[in-house]
Amino acid sequence: MQLNDSELHVFCMQLTDVISDNRYAVLDDEERRRAARFVAPLHQRRFIAAHVMLREVLARFLQAAPDAVTFTFNLNKKPSLSGSFANQLQFNLSHSEDFAVLAIVRSGDIGIDIEHITADNKLDIAERFFSTNEIATLSAMPQTLQSAAFFQIWARKEAIIKAIGKGLEQSLSSFSVSINHEMEEVTVDQRKWLLYPLELHPDFAAAAVSSAPFSKVFIWDCSENAPILRSSNNI
Repeated sequence: MQLNDSELHVFCMQLTDVISDNRYAVLDDEERRRAARFVAPLHQRRFIAAHVMLREVLARFLQAAPDAVTFTFNLNKKPSLSGSFANQLQFNLSHSEDFAVLAIVRSGDIGIDIEHITADNKLDIAERFFSTNEIATLSAMPQTLQSAAFFQIWARKEAIIKAIGKGLEQSLSSFSVSINHEMEEVTVDQRKWLLYPLELHPDFAAAAVSSAPFSKVFIWDCSENAPILRSSNNI
């Protein structure tokens, strides 16, 4: 697989299948320890499936074996490629319930987030964590639309937080996003980010954020063990 400087690639996977032993073998010792910490077998299977997908997709771009891909982590545990693969590309992984998404770009900082949309009203949580403008937007909406809009905002803000790589050091209320369906520019601490809303599944809200501009977005489906191009869009 090829990756141009102006492209964003997003890979999607349903985390419902049990990973075969030969695919599980690509995980390193740390990933296996993290998987073992999950008490519920369902959560363990989802973690394993997401991280196998991560390695297999990265390996295609890097022209390497999945078990040869190595990672390093910053102080807030954001991963990046290490060793001979350092700086060859940038990636970010997110999963919610049984759905995982992986964003990959050639350069710049990248973040992605996906959130399962539930029917319960989250306005009280928004009032604790969102900006004044976002709270006003939600409050003005009919209650039947507030839940989906809440998760759209949450996913976009989390994607930005993940792209920045500071974890909880960056307050969610320190910047605002919209609920529009077009790419937008968001400024956080005087740094500009490109936010791209993703419509991947009706039950999930998702967004990708990059510090570097891109002109084309590719959406891939990895549910059949190999990435299948679902769509490509010019920005």
